[in-house]
Amino acid sequence: FFVEPPRTQRVKAVVAPQPTAKQPNMVSLANVPQSPQFIADGFRRLQQSFDGRGCKLPAVPVTLHVYSVGQSAAIDTVNDLLRLCGTGAYHAAVEVYGVEWSYGCREEGSGIFECRPGTCDMHIYREKVKLGKITHSREEVRSIVEEMCDQYLGADYDLLRFNCCTFCADFAQRLGLPPIPSWVMNLANACAKAVDIVGEERMVALGDKSFAAVDKVVEAIELGTTERTGTPDAGFKIGDLTRGLIAVGRERRRCPIGFCLSDCFLGIRECWRCSQL
Repeated sequence: FFVEPPRTQRVKAVVAPQPTAKQPNMVSLANVPQSPQFIADGFRRLQQSFDGRGCKLPAVPVTLHVYSVGQSAAIDTVNDLLRLCGTGAYHAAVEVYGVEWSYGCREEGSGIFECRPGTCDMHIYREKVKLGKITHSREEVRSIVEEMCDQYLGADYDLLRFNCCTFCADFAQRLGLPPIPSWVMNLANACAKAVDIVGEERMVALGDKSFAAVDKVVEAIELGTTERTGTPDAGFKIGDLTRGLIAVGRERRRCPIGFCLSDCFLGIRECWRCSQL
């Protein structure tokens, strides 16, 4: 008989456990009790991710537009000189999202108005100043303007104390921007303090003489510009006022040519005398 050899039993090898890297202690959120507020915040963030409100808005530039007050070429010429001294008589407006906002006198309702940037036809445009950038949406900016409309009534407008520059400074602050340049506002502030010290009636009496003096200064500047370039419309440069005063003094001496050391002083005296008439 054929005898089948006994089958060998397979023995499973025992594998020794290999050392593994130490894993950090992980806390499952499933084991953390969720508060109703936590769940509500999660749903709100999820909703914002779908409707786009959670996206960061791009920075929008804000610009301050500066004009010479009124349509007087004389004031614009004097502002050329005053700007060198860090002051001037200006109208100001703030541009944001392509709209220029400012404030003016009006008998009824709010004095805040809007126009296309740099196109206010009541004043002479001069320059623009970058105020910075904001991340407010159009709706947020519109909401700020609507809130200010009730606070800036047209009947409350004051040329020295509550004017377009006051509005621009307040608007820039509400937008979270740095203050507007001091040279835009300091002349009005200085005049307001002078009125408080001297008195309104006295300042009104001096106002007429001041305007006459300004006219004489403008004439002297235009005369100096003409002597320099041959035309009074060439634009103001440093020295034109002195040239004009010398020309006025030369006319006072009845000497069309030549130069005398007293010509400038004679020109100043003549301009002052004419402004007091």
